[in-house]
Order: sequence, then C-alpha cells, then structure tokens
Amino acid sequence: AYDSVGGFAQLPFSVTEDVALFHAIVAKGWQFRLIGSPEAQAITLPAESWGEWWRQRRRWLKGVQFLPFS
Repeated sequence: AYDSVGGFAQLPFSVTEDVALFHAIVAKGWQFRLIGSPEAQAITLPAESWGEWWRQRRRWLKGVQFLPFS
C-alpha cells in the first residue's frame, strides 16, 4: 500500500503527514482495519503547556477532517 502511493515523498505537504498517507492509500482502493490493542498503542510525552496542547489538537483536527469514517 505504501509503495503503491509512492510513500511520503510523493504526497503534498501536510501538517499531519501520516493522515495524508492514510488518505492516499484508502483513495487508491486499499482497505484498513482499526486495531484496538495495547500493542498498537503509541505513547508520547505530554504537551508542555496548554498552548502547545491546543496547537497540537488543532493540527490533528485539520488533518482528520477528510477521513473516511464510514
């Protein structure tokens, strides 16, 4: 799936490049499954301030607004 869309190098700039890659892969006809398990969970450090937290959330919302939720 990654190779079929040319990877990150072939995608236009996005503040949420992982979402752009996902969107390109789905648009190419690939299917996906959501995995809800501890092994698939990503743990990150917390934001250092409310301002940083808010900027991160706005960036994420901008990136996911066109995802296929059906």
